[in-house]
Amino acid sequence: MTKRILLAEDGKETQAVVRQILVGEGFDVKAVGTGTDAVNALAHGTFHAAILDLGLPDVSGLDVLKRLRAEGSKIPVIVISGRDDHPSPTIKENAQGYLTKPFTLEALRVQIERWI
Repeated sequence: MTKRILLAEDGKETQAVVRQILVGEGFDVKAVGTGTDAVNALAHGTFHAAILDLGLPDVSGLDVLKRLRAEGSKIPVIVISGRDDHPSPTIKENAQGYLTKPFTLEALRVQIERWI
């Protein structure tokens, strides 16, 4: 069975590159560009994992993550961020992986292999 991943990233170039990598690894990818679209996709679809950008417009990736966990979802989540700092305690407790942009393709592959 093909694993389905939600990719929530508002940067078109980053979204396209990450999507291409995931598809190349054999995943079915639903890509969205806003937090609202991520929340709606998660509410109406079945996903094996999610990759969430913290800086999504309208609803942050952190808020999407909090909502997922509040609803009892245990799917693996990899958080990506343009901020050059350490993940917050909420991210550490609720996400499996954390990548800071720009990240290498190898770093993304390691996270995918480890968590998805």
